[in-house]
This record gives sequence, C-alpha cells and structure tokens, in this order.
Amino acid sequence: AEVISDVLDEKERLGCSLDNKRTIQKRLEGFRDTIINYPVNIYSVPEKALQYDKSKDNFLEILENISEMFVRLNTTGTRIKLSDLVAAILTAKARERIGVSFRNRIMEIVDQFDKKGWDIDEPILTRTYMVIATNKTNFKEAKEDLENLASKAIIENLEKVSDALNRLISLLDRELNIKSDKYLKSKYSLVTLAYYEYKRGPLRPEDVKAMKRWLVLSSFSKRYTGRLESDLREDIAKIRDGKSFKDIEDFLTVKSIGKNLFDNSYDKEHLLTLLILLKDAYDLRTDALSRIGELKSSELNVHHIFPIEVLKKVYGEEIKIGETKMDIETAADLAANITIISKTANQQIEDKRPDEYLRNYSEEYLKTHCIPLDQELWKPKNYARFLEMRQKNLVEKINKIILHS
Repeated sequence: AEVISDVLDEKERLGCSLDNKRTIQKRLEGFRDTIINYPVNIYSVPEKALQYDKSKDNFLEILENISEMFVRLNTTGTRIKLSDLVAAILTAKARERIGVSFRNRIMEIVDQFDKKGWDIDEPILTRTYMVIATNKTNFKEAKEDLENLASKAIIENLEKVSDALNRLISLLDRELNIKSDKYLKSKYSLVTLAYYEYKRGPLRPEDVKAMKRWLVLSSFSKRYTGRLESDLREDIAKIRDGKSFKDIEDFLTVKSIGKNLFDNSYDKEHLLTLLILLKDAYDLRTDALSRIGELKSSELNVHHIFPIEVLKKVYGEEIKIGETKMDIETAADLAANITIISKTANQQIEDKRPDEYLRNYSEEYLKTHCIPLDQELWKPKNYARFLEMRQKNLVEKINKIILHS
C-alpha cells in the first residue's frame, strides 16, 4: 500500500490528473493482488538427467527428451507456456546445427519491437511463428512439423515472422492510427493479422478497410479473451483456406455498433475505435495546430470531456443516467465522455468545466471529436443529455468511417 501511495504521490507531483490517478491506483492494486496470489509450481530435476558428455552423447536426443518432458507435464495438467514448449524444440536444434539460438533471436526481436513502442512479447511471437511455420495453432498438431524443420528453416521462418509483424505495425500506425499494442483488446489479434498479411502479401485498400472493420467488431466481441485456442483455430483455418476478413466476421458476436456499446465504462475497444475515428481529428491544444494522427503514442492521453471533479461539484457522489443510478466515478468513466488528445492539451484543460473550455474551439474541431455543438449540453446539469447525443454522434461516425466506408 505504501508503494502504491508513493507512486501516486509522484505522479501527482508530475502533473497527473485526478482521473488518471484513480485509474493508476486501480491498476496498481490489481497488479499487487496478482503478484501476491500468483501460484508457482517448483519441480526438482535430477542432476543426472541434465548431464551431457559432448564426445559421447547425442545432443539432439537429449534435447528431444527434455522437450518431451515439457510436453508430458503440459498434457498431464501442469501448464507450460507454449513459448517454452516451442523453444524447447527449436532453440538447441538451431544452435547445434548453425550456431544460432532460437530463443536469443526471439528476445532480440522482442527488444526491437519494444523500441518501437510495441510490447510484442515472447508468447505472441512464438504463436505467430508456429502459425506461419506450420499453418497450425495447436501445439500438439504442430509439434511434428516443428521437429521436422531444417535448422536453417527455423531461423528463416523467424525472420518471416519479424518481417510480417513489422509490416503489420507500420500499416496499423499509418492507416488506422494504432501506434501501440496497449489499445488492442487482445494482443493475440496480432497473430491473426500478421498471418493474413503474410499469406496475402501487401494489402490492397479494400483489404485495409475490411481489416479495420474486423478489428473494431472483434474488439467489441472480445475475440481471443475467453476462448483463445478455439478463436485462433477458427480464424487461422479460414485465412489458410484463402478466406477474407469478411469470412472470419461470421465468428464474431458483435456484427454492428449501436449506442448500447457506449453505455458502460470505457475499455480498450472504445479507445481503439476512437483512435481510428480521430486519425485526422484536431488536437485540442490552444497553442498549436496538430492532428491526433501526427502524435506519438507517448503523447496520447485519455481525456474526460466532463472531469470527475466537475461532476462531483454538481451531483455529489451519485448520479442518475437514464433509469440507472451509479456512483460519480463510474459515470465519469462512461465511454461517451471520453476522447483522446495530447498530454499537453490535457494539461491545459485540467479540470475545467466543458462550458468553459469547449468554447475555445471551432465547430470543425469539435465535430472531429463527435462533441455535440449545442452549448446547453456542455453544462454539467445536462450531463445525461450530453452523453446521449455524443453516443449518437459516435455511432454515426463509426458506421460512416469504419463499418460502411
């Protein structure tokens, strides 16, 4: 608790808003609980099982025995990460035959993506590798294909994975304004997108439009967040057979965007959709002209149009939105109250009332953020009506720019 408090105090000293401070606190507390309650299984491996005499022993045979141990542990109920299973098969094989470590090369690629602002970690890279190298998503099904890979092919496939993901993140930044994995509902969507790009080659404009549509709908469908193996198997099988994004849309639970999807607290699916919508929108700085799509990922801030402190002064700790009573923090976090602007603009606005600061911008600026132009709706007493109108504006723009473009 003291560490959490210290972090929050430091963020406040550096200019963190109350809204962001509250979000940070929730995430830190969740992180602390995860660390405290994380189960760790420890297994003792006899020293003799790891002994190796290079002049007598078959190195690959020992490797196969060790990798088989991982597989047996996994199939008997002990979860071994897929990245460890694949690495157990490929790392020593590549090192022994061509002097290159598969796992070391994986970590080099992870570092390269990290420098670009993308946390594409070992599990994502390994899963993408397995799909591109074998066209399969399940380790048991892919195991024989992985074991039969020539040493040179092991590293060549890894470079194909790196190239496909590099082309993908460049495309996401350039065309969709997605500059970081932190806005993806599930990072495993990168596996499907990279495989599609790998199989189809450079994407045509119509492919990019279809990808944009699928990414938004799959995010609201929470694809890959509940049944990862089944979801990946379905999508990869379709793409392997030459099908399009339109075909894998059939598996999604959300096939259209309505106002009801903005009735709850904002989450990654809302932020991802906003980033796409706001690609050409104006930033709300008053001292410079720039567009959201021109900003670096580190400069982007989530902005509450009605700050929580403004709502508290008018409503206290509870508010009624439609027929629903909710605490003021939940009400402030509703997706229709959120936009994305620069860190500088967020600091300029601070905790001002919307009817004070929105008047500083032209109608053109406000329209790009789907903010209602009726100034009566900017008054805190009309917060519920503001939300209803902004929901309408957002849904109309999503349908125009993303779903039906």
